[in-house]
Amino acid sequence: MEHYIATEKQERKIEKFVLIFFTIYGIMMGYVGITKKWDAWIIVIIGFSLATAWALFIMRYKTYSMRALFTTLLIQLCFFLYALYSDNYVDIIPPFFIIGSVISMYAITDLVVIVNITQILLLVIFIVEGKQNMMMGDFHQALPQIANILIYIILLQVWVRQRNESAAKSMQIIQDMTKAERIKDDFWRISVMKYALL
Repeated sequence: MEHYIATEKQERKIEKFVLIFFTIYGIMMGYVGITKKWDAWIIVIIGFSLATAWALFIMRYKTYSMRALFTTLLIQLCFFLYALYSDNYVDIIPPFFIIGSVISMYAITDLVVIVNITQILLLVIFIVEGKQNMMMGDFHQALPQIANILIYIILLQVWVRQRNESAAKSMQIIQDMTKAERIKDDFWRISVMKYALL
């Protein structure tokens, strides 16, 4: 998975922010599920997903990329279930934009692809099941929303990729400067030693 190199402290901050968002989002989804009388297993999955994501964070499971992947998959699972129980595609667009933006904070390109695939899959399901027509009247009215989602998907992908490229260039500059400093120090030491021997 391609992502920019951050310090462990920065990675922990990002993870914590995403988890706090996921917790608030999960509690709201659970509340909606209870008030709309969704199947009980959905509420259990939401609770299990939250507990799992926090456990991975607290235990520092494997690597940052691995924890980010698992958390993204759990968020997407909850979002997918929420969307399937929604009768209105417009209702799931704002959460999609928010989730995509939050997950992009990980700065891992593959995770943004997962978010995009989820949204496209949901769009296809809504169109195939005819839920889109119940909500907007006809497909022509849905086109601006579909265009907004596709533009957002492209922008998010480009933004994360450019962020990663900029970070990689910055890291290369830092490494080059560190190497030059080391060479200068070595040269200085050798010069001092030669002078001392004279």
